Amino acid sequence: MSKTYFSISVAQQRAEARERYLPNAGMPYARAIMADASEQCLREHGVLIPSRNSRAYEAVRECLKILGEYELSVTESGFASYTWRMFMSGDYASAIDVIAHQVQFGGFDPDGKLFNLNTIWETVVVRFPDVFDSNAVASAQSRLGKLIQ
Repeated sequence: MSKTYFSISVAQQRAEARERYLPNAGMPYARAIMADASEQCLREHGVLIPSRNSRAYEAVRECLKILGEYELSVTESGFASYTWRMFMSGDYASAIDVIAHQVQFGGFDPDGKLFNLNTIWETVVVRFPDVFDSNAVASAQSRLGKLIQ
């Protein structure tokens, strides 16, 4: 997969988050810009996103913010290719399913490159147990338990 998955508009938002907002407004704002760009990209590619007035949407947004921080802080290319391949593969019914799969099978940041409790998807899954399937919630709880010890 290449960055061609991003439209010009999405690529511009992502570049602006990195170049303009990260140095000046800080990570929280840059994370929000990256989440906006990621959401736009997922919608452009027909990935099912929950309705905006739902807890599921709130959970997806939190995960997209974490993905944005990961891409801004850790990846040299500013691109988490494995995660984007999963989103774009068409193998999953929705963004929620991609998040659940990654949490269940290894975690979002398995190497701990970005690790703190505010920057891993497991914390989102545990906060929103009604949104994710029970296997993802159990995996997230188990992984968090190991990380906290």
